[in-house]
Amino acid sequence: MRSLKITNRSNMYGNREGYWETYYYNGELELIGTYVDGEEQGIFNFFHDNGVLWCKGLYVNGNKQGIWEYYDDDGRMSSKGIYKDGDREGVWEYYENDIIVNKEDYGEVC
Repeated sequence: MRSLKITNRSNMYGNREGYWETYYYNGELELIGTYVDGEEQGIFNFFHDNGVLWCKGLYVNGNKQGIWEYYDDDGRMSSKGIYKDGDREGVWEYYENDIIVNKEDYGEVC
């Protein structure tokens, strides 16, 4: 039996609600994530317009939180670091061809 997947709902106030998928004009997936009363909540995955994963990470009450990873349009990691309440924190690593080429410290991790 097939299940029906309902996506892209809004609540009575017009805010995004529940599981969402959005697509580029070329038909490729742009993002997958969940909204609660219009705010991002939980794991989100964003994609380049060629369908390759661009970044992934956690939202808490609409703010980026925890470890986020970013990838180039060939699928190789381009950067990785921590967000706290939507701001970069701690040491971020930057990659080229899967090799760390730079690190930046954005401050204390609590």
